[in-house]
Amino acid sequence: MIGIILLFFFLSFFVPGVLEHVIANSGPNNLYSSELAAMIFAFTLVVILGIAIIVLTYEPTKVYDVLLVKTPDGIPIATKQKLFQSDEVLISGFFTAISSVSKELDEDHKADLRSIKRGEREIIIEDGVFTRIIALADRDQSKIRQAVVNMQRRFESIHSKILSSWVGDRSAIPEAKNFVESVGRLEIRFDIPQQTRWIGVLTLILTPLMIILISFI
Repeated sequence: MIGIILLFFFLSFFVPGVLEHVIANSGPNNLYSSELAAMIFAFTLVVILGIAIIVLTYEPTKVYDVLLVKTPDGIPIATKQKLFQSDEVLISGFFTAISSVSKELDEDHKADLRSIKRGEREIIIEDGVFTRIIALADRDQSKIRQAVVNMQRRFESIHSKILSSWVGDRSAIPEAKNFVESVGRLEIRFDIPQQTRWIGVLTLILTPLMIILISFI
């Protein structure tokens, strides 16, 4: 948070002040007024900052592996494995155990394990009414998680009767394979974090105002 605040003040105050001073004193005064130079530079800097914010926050997220399991027993229903090396039963059992431990450590026994960092990627864990989705993705972004939740809700709504009494017969839910394949194709090409959005908006508003104000000083 401190770094974000420092970056905000640097972009909004220091950089505009220095550059405006350079522009105002770099050419003959009879060519254009300092006020006009300030407005032109303000517009140009806003465009540059907007492009910089987009580039710096470009973090595409892709889902690689997906495991759909029945809760609370953790029986695998369907899987799409690309990077996971372990057997699906071992993976399911591991996350079932970790989830149980997570709840035991919580006083109200309600704390769900939401994600786990795995090297440069993250494992997204989302519990529905009847199922748990374990998805390996580049990062746990809000948009990718919401997409997983929406797909999970639709799947459970369609197959609620079967899932409520399902005990391991995969042939009873043949659509589960297509479901995990669909989740495994999820990809978010662009997502700006909420904090970055605020710093971008404030910077783009205050930067031209500071440049124009400095020109009158």
